[in-house]
Amino acid sequence: MLTETEKKQIRKKTVKIMRDKRAFKVEIDRKVSPSESDKIWRDAHKRLFKMYAGHRDLSKGVSGHTDSFIFPAAAIYLAMKEVDPDMAYEIMKKIMAQRSEKMGRMFPHGYHSMSI
Repeated sequence: MLTETEKKQIRKKTVKIMRDKRAFKVEIDRKVSPSESDKIWRDAHKRLFKMYAGHRDLSKGVSGHTDSFIFPAAAIYLAMKEVDPDMAYEIMKKIMAQRSEKMGRMFPHGYHSMSI
């Protein structure tokens, strides 16, 4: 059971992370009505909160990946999928491609050329 303090901390974290996922919201807004988009976004917030609440004991190394990208992307995808599975796949594919391109520009020679 979560304490009120824990709930507050998780809510704050959820809001902050979802704010950082604006690219998803922009794409959702392009595909559905404003009310449907807001409904999807609220659902994604609820799903993300539950993911964070259910996985509070992850190590820092793991939570660095899950908390900032894996859980938010899953929450958003699952919320979109409830409305339109094809749209969910299309938006995820687009955002992941954009993210990959951005990461590729950060490492123009790839990881394989980095010395260890």
